[in-house]
Amino acid sequence: MLTQKQYESLNREIEALYDQLADLMAENRLLTETVPTFSDMEVRGAIATESPVIDEEDGWE
Repeated sequence: MLTQKQYESLNREIEALYDQLADLMAENRLLTETVPTFSDMEVRGAIATESPVIDEEDGWE
């Protein structure tokens, strides 16, 4: 039996391990396969060269 704190800690650890696994899988794919890549400009178009607009009042800060 686990306490809630132990359970939550284990879940956080599992999530971190899944994130690491996904990163390693992506890295391995890029290193071993011929994967097409795209520049920022190709993906986002002209907006890629524009300076971002930061709204200080959006509630995220």
